[in-house]
Amino acid sequence: PEEGSLTLSLVRASKGVAYAVGDADIRAAMIDLAHKAGLFCEPTGATSLAAARDLFIKGSIGSSDTVICIVTGHGFKDFAAWT
Repeated sequence: PEEGSLTLSLVRASKGVAYAVGDADIRAAMIDLAHKAGLFCEPTGATSLAAARDLFIKGSIGSSDTVICIVTGHGFKDFAAWT
């Protein structure tokens, strides 16, 4: 809980956003990262791409915006997510 409060305060202080995505979108991002970028990641690692995609579709991110998605956590960390 303390880390969540710290994270939320940092998001607010930076005028950033926190965004939630569903499991199906995360799974699709995992598969695309593996097939298109050769990255075998765990679900947490693919969440940034899933969120960026959704924000782009909704118009919050424009086609000329620069977006960086941090992808951490090897796929073997949560191999069950791949089966």
